Amino acid sequence: MKPRHLIPALLCALMIAYPLSEGPVKRFYMDPENFGVPLSVWNFYNPVDEACLSCPIFFQRVHFWHLDLWMPPRP
Repeated sequence: MKPRHLIPALLCALMIAYPLSEGPVKRFYMDPENFGVPLSVWNFYNPVDEACLSCPIFFQRVHFWHLDLWMPPRP
């Protein structure tokens, strides 16, 4: 890969990995030995939640579907 293509490739990878990482991170904090999701994690993923509010029809459905894949089953 040419050096001039490295930065756009990294930015594209981050734009894909950032919203997809919310499910595993919140799942980690939902385990019984942890005390819940810290406020810093909620603040870090706040832009993803704001995107859900601005485009509720498609993005919100996909986002909540992805989060439900990672969340523990409800009793």
